[in-house]
Amino acid sequence: MSTGIRDCLPPVRDPRKPNVRLPKGSIDTQCTCSSRVTPLSPVAATTPPDSTLADLEHLHATLGVDRVVFTQPSIYGTDNSAILNAAAKLNTKMPNRARSVVAIALDIRDAELAASTHKACAACGSTPTTRAACRWR
Repeated sequence: MSTGIRDCLPPVRDPRKPNVRLPKGSIDTQCTCSSRVTPLSPVAATTPPDSTLADLEHLHATLGVDRVVFTQPSIYGTDNSAILNAAAKLNTKMPNRARSVVAIALDIRDAELAASTHKACAACGSTPTTRAACRWR
């Protein structure tokens, strides 16, 4: 087993329009954005290429996806800023377009958890180093 950080394949940057039209209101239920702006977690197992919000918007426009649920990637640990910022930007353009599933630390305070629910956070996930919690709005 290698102990080095592996590189991930880049996203498809020139998607093709499908032959089937998705129903209005279609949701991408698990995606994320990544960039060198957000530092990787010290325990990140992979190094992702940049996959920006602009890339995701282009993909969704091509496929006909209207809404999105961002899922916190393990590469960022409990730093949820990348997906929360992406969700906020999408929600500014179209209210209620995006929600997020974030990772939280075992010692999160109730006030911090409550603040997450006001930042387009639909749920809080659990990993071996985080506690499980769920808040739907």
